[in-house]
Amino acid sequence: MPCGTRGCEAMSRWSHFAAAVFGLLAVGQAAADVVHLKAGGKVEGAIVSRTQTTLVVQTAAGKVTLKAADVDRIEAKASPLDVYREMAAKLKGDDADGRFALGLWCQENGLFRQAREEFEKAVALDPNHKGARAKLGYVLREGRWLTEAEAKKADGLVKVGSKWVT
Repeated sequence: MPCGTRGCEAMSRWSHFAAAVFGLLAVGQAAADVVHLKAGGKVEGAIVSRTQTTLVVQTAAGKVTLKAADVDRIEAKASPLDVYREMAAKLKGDDADGRFALGLWCQENGLFRQAREEFEKAVALDPNHKGARAKLGYVLREGRWLTEAEAKKADGLVKVGSKWVT
């Protein structure tokens, strides 16, 4: 596999950063909190409301309302957004491959706006970053980066409604 536009050294740095990112992913992928129940079960999600008598937790499946008396303890965990902010703060300002890797991590953790921002930062630092350009929907044609629409027009296609035709 070729090293890409920034050379083998950059790919090596990206590999090391990606390993660090995915190491943090294993620790920080949990929703936000783990509510341990006195009966032995647990509910994972973000606590959205808490009163003297109830606790409402937003889970992947929806909101769950628990009686406060049924809760043994609450284990606070970092949300993906918290982990993202921590990782972004550790990146060097000129690290296009690191921004790309962080964008991939963001996508995998549902942080789509942040992913796009990281891909855009990677392209700003390295205008020929193939991975970031691809994630932003660009294709390389005859040495130029084109949007998907520009590439289709260059191929002689015309958009009619929502379809491209010859």
